[in-house]
Amino acid sequence: MWETILGILVICLGAYEIKSTIKYFHGIKDDGNESTSPFALITIYFSLFFGGVLLVSGMGLALHLMLN
Repeated sequence: MWETILGILVICLGAYEIKSTIKYFHGIKDDGNESTSPFALITIYFSLFFGGVLLVSGMGLALHLMLN
């Protein structure tokens, strides 16, 4: 029971992370200039990776695949 609730919560956090990353990417694409940090692209990649890890972990928890 608790694993399912926690899994759904983690899935929501992962989806929010990916949504925020896409919004940040569009903001940089539209408003970026010479003063934009060169590390912004790395930040976007790792944020998408982290969101994907949260989604997969949440699915595993929700389907009781990780805690048996």
